[in-house]
Amino acid sequence: MRAARKLHQVAPGTRQLVASSYGVEATPVDLGLVRRAIRDERKLRITYRDVNDHRTERVIWPIAMVYYMDAAMAVGWCELRCGLRHFRMDRMPICVETEHHFAGQGAALLALWETTQKDETVSTRALRGSGP
Repeated sequence: MRAARKLHQVAPGTRQLVASSYGVEATPVDLGLVRRAIRDERKLRITYRDVNDHRTERVIWPIAMVYYMDAAMAVGWCELRCGLRHFRMDRMPICVETEHHFAGQGAALLALWETTQKDETVSTRALRGSGP
């Protein structure tokens, strides 16, 4: 039985958790706050720093947390960019809950994200023919 399925049986709502077994750097963000916002479908106001340290103020609708080998990320609808985006939590010096909700829209956004992720994922079988 897959770990995600086991987690879901014990703690419904863990469908929004994708985890790697590798460690993640500490983040300035309260991960509990992000998890609550996902569960409650509450919008977050963040300050986000890109790779060049350019800062933008954004409102996001968080739908998932993803843990990669070296970073924890929030997945959400970005009101500034009008689309689904990934936000490295170590690049979010400010992350606060707002009083606004996106009630009833989280499941549809999560399904859209899952679909786009599958469309953008390259199979390792496809890569075998392109290597040395």
